[in-house]
Amino acid sequence: MFDTSSGAGVAADALIHTQRGLVPACEVVPGDTAFTFDEATRAIRPTTVDQVYLLGLHPIVEVKVETRRLRVTPNAELVALVDRRRPGRKRRRFRREWVRAGELARDAIVGVARKTPDAGVIQPLPVPTQIRDRRARAVTFPLEADVDLMWWAGLYIGDGYIHHSHHRRRVEFAIPGTQPDLRDELADVSERLFSVKARARDQWRMVLPGIRIADFVITVGLGGKALEKRAPSWVFTSPEKERLAFLGGYVDADGMVRTGASRDMGATSANRDLLDDIRRLAITCGIRTTRIWTFTGRHPTDPTRMMTGYRMQFSGDFDRVSCRAAQRQERMHKRRWFHTNTCVGGTTVRSHTSEWLGFGGLDTRVDLGVLPSIGLKLDGGDGVVVDSVIVRI
Repeated sequence: MFDTSSGAGVAADALIHTQRGLVPACEVVPGDTAFTFDEATRAIRPTTVDQVYLLGLHPIVEVKVETRRLRVTPNAELVALVDRRRPGRKRRRFRREWVRAGELARDAIVGVARKTPDAGVIQPLPVPTQIRDRRARAVTFPLEADVDLMWWAGLYIGDGYIHHSHHRRRVEFAIPGTQPDLRDELADVSERLFSVKARARDQWRMVLPGIRIADFVITVGLGGKALEKRAPSWVFTSPEKERLAFLGGYVDADGMVRTGASRDMGATSANRDLLDDIRRLAITCGIRTTRIWTFTGRHPTDPTRMMTGYRMQFSGDFDRVSCRAAQRQERMHKRRWFHTNTCVGGTTVRSHTSEWLGFGGLDTRVDLGVLPSIGLKLDGGDGVVVDSVIVRI
């Protein structure tokens, strides 16, 4: 499915759907599991990356399909619905065809992946090896990730931190007393995971005593200050149910579900890289997001200081995100309609879709100039999923 002489490929920074999450094309290696489109069954299947080719410098176009941004060479082909009505007929007759990215019409209807198969595996967790004296609080450690651990980790990424007091360290969560249900859930889950129950330190914080739990946080990759935190790589390779639990914990900490007609879900952070991790994690679960945008505001206690924050919205079937805060649960599952990629611009294309394949309208196509490009050779399939768009290269 790959011809080096054609120059068909993707930009080096194009995001390939793999079992490791969304990975830039330049970081994909042979042996990775990617996801390909089976044209005969309209299904998306996992397959192995056989080879990765450096194509050198080639013209690159950016194709924006709703919230998806795809960077490919003009020769790369995308699944599209082409109007093949007979002359004189008024009603459109669509046929699924492969169309070069450089030849897409302004009103093109482009094939997108509604979801990808769950290729995640349960992740074993490393155990802290630091030697502590007998005065250290006795705790237990989970040996592998489950939905409770993933929710706890997502909540920690959003609201948790390690408090340092002289030679002592302990894990704390910035959960106010106005959220008693979330405090109770944190206490119960912490006791199941570590045999230690979180308790209220004051009206703003919950504390989970024990230096060994702080060791665990660092060992599994959750450590760092607010602007340094990242979602650990093992989260992306976990089963979908656990990824949704991690997202749920993060939304319980730093997200919201609004009231009103939209009832949309959003997340806000001062850490753009972390918010981009959350965005990529949501996409691997088939949940669409907006772009991340920047806003500024005055510091709550220092009016002379300006703060920068980042925000994004979730869309599509985000009701699958496993939130546990009562307020968020109450506001979910109440939308009358959400986009399923079976209708484009008021035109129903459901007969051309499947559980895996949907369609979206082309918003823009922009020439980006000459950039480094990458080609992939896969073990079977008719196209690879790149940033939720199906591409043949």
